Amino acid sequence: MSKLPIRSVRRLLLLLYLAGLAWLLLLSRTPHKVEPLARLFPFGSTFELITEIIRWYPVHPHLITMLGQQTLGNMLLFVPWGILAPLCFASLRPVWALRGAALGLSLSFECLQYGLQLGMFDVDDLIFNLLGAMVGQKALQLLPDTGK
Repeated sequence: MSKLPIRSVRRLLLLLYLAGLAWLLLLSRTPHKVEPLARLFPFGSTFELITEIIRWYPVHPHLITMLGQQTLGNMLLFVPWGILAPLCFASLRPVWALRGAALGLSLSFECLQYGLQLGMFDVDDLIFNLLGAMVGQKALQLLPDTGK
């Protein structure tokens, strides 16, 4: 039995990651019957949530969990992209190329969520997704030679 080339394993992992991302961000959601919402002010929804935490924390401690999901959760979603994409495609190894691709992928999901009424379009998600890809890219750079 022959071994799978490492490149095939990496691409399979990237495909599984993208399928999981699509399931989490699109397929696991149900459409809303209300007009979709777009938040275009950078960090607007994050600041709004922090304001709500300050105002309501003793009564609604779950708001802190929501803040974590909105910030760290969105970052963690894209850390694998920052690791796997450059390992699979040499054209995504330059910093600008990977960040552009991450922004494009995130923007695609945001537009699909908005257009299919599966969630709101939030520029904060784009920012935190991009930061997550940057963290993944930095983690990859810190690893010993990965046989790129």
